[in-house]
Amino acid sequence: MPTSRTTADPGAAGPALGRRVARRRAELGLSTEEAADRCCAAPAFLAYVEEGRAVPGPGLLLRLAEALRTTVAELSEEGAPALVDGPQPPLVEMDESECRELLAGHGLGQVAVFGSEGPDIVPVNYLLAGGEVVFRTSAGSVPAAAAGADIALEADHFDEDGKGWCVLVQGPARAVVGYDAVLRFEEQAEHLPWSGGASGLWIALSPVRMTGRKAAPAAAPPPRA
Repeated sequence: MPTSRTTADPGAAGPALGRRVARRRAELGLSTEEAADRCCAAPAFLAYVEEGRAVPGPGLLLRLAEALRTTVAELSEEGAPALVDGPQPPLVEMDESECRELLAGHGLGQVAVFGSEGPDIVPVNYLLAGGEVVFRTSAGSVPAAAAGADIALEADHFDEDGKGWCVLVQGPARAVVGYDAVLRFEEQAEHLPWSGGASGLWIALSPVRMTGRKAAPAAAPPPRA
């Protein structure tokens, strides 16, 4: 389900797409933060996209097109087909309680860790525990670098018609060192699959900001009298 990715060499598509995104955002008079909020992306990651240093995946590209009131084809390379035909349902803002409810029932997301050379976006399986979002990883891995840093975790679910939701959680992350807490998380995670052979190290993200948007089917027109 990845919705965004980075690459050491995004090629021509990265800078070209980034320029289109930046130009369209400027036309609408949106700041990077405002545009990122509309499409459930970390502002720093959207900045990398505009600079051509990161390439959004299909899900984020779809949300970017909606947020910027354009189409996937217009943001992508010339002649690229739209991911979904026809008008897309608008993205409606959700409150934090709805965001938490959707996160709790999902379990698979992506963590963005920002370094000097750009963002690393990696999939993780997560749990909600005591108001925090926790995920298991391995020492020395990309997600392990999240400990002690401000990070972003994004989770989403969209069907082929573009209907679904996305949630972005931002805040400081820490390594979980308490034996009781680690044991509790391990017990909760027994029935879950884990990405990338994760083991040994638990990271807890303390939400400072949690935002989300959903795309729902348009209401059916009232019956004719």
